[in-house]
Amino acid sequence: MATAPDNLSTPPTPLASLWANHPGLLLTASYLIITLIGLVYDARLYAEFRVNIAEYAETSDFLLAAARAPLLIVLSLLPIPLLLLIGAFDRWTRRRFPRYAALSRRSEMAMGGEQRARFVSRVIFVAIYALLFTILYAERVAERIKRGNGRRVEVELVTGVSAPSELPILLGTTTKFVFLYYPTVRRTHVVPAENIVRIVVNSTLRSDSARVDTARSE
Repeated sequence: MATAPDNLSTPPTPLASLWANHPGLLLTASYLIITLIGLVYDARLYAEFRVNIAEYAETSDFLLAAARAPLLIVLSLLPIPLLLLIGAFDRWTRRRFPRYAALSRRSEMAMGGEQRARFVSRVIFVAIYALLFTILYAERVAERIKRGNGRRVEVELVTGVSAPSELPILLGTTTKFVFLYYPTVRRTHVVPAENIVRIVVNSTLRSDSARVDTARSE
């Protein structure tokens, strides 16, 4: 019975080499990727309400976009640990079955080498998954908000101008603006933060009398 050669061990992956030689560059790239996911989410979500978030956001808002949706970041990058498990299984299979290893090496050489083929294919897979998942997730959140499911707030303005009778849903905020959506009339209000005295957040969507948190704008 044929056995796998002893020299079948693979060299460090490009990602491992990058971490060993340039950890700061890898951390910076990771932060930029996470920030980009947050930007795509914000852009798609607000676009569903006919708002171009780029017109109202500051540079600091873009840098903190990911911090407003931590669950989204985790779910978007979910394939990474899965790919690591697949990679470990692939290495075990190569050691156990020499014929499979030979076939895999031939196909990878056609793509420029084993490590390059793995790295490029996995990066492309994760990027496409993260992009599609982020867009679909934003659209799903927007649909829920349009149906009236969201964080209801009561806004007190400096001018004292009365708002529509229903409590709006808080879409989000930037450094200088607050975005409110009124499901009944299907309108989105963009209110400067300096015009808001306070925002009272309701803990339930069905009872306007349940107020649990009060935040004053700076």
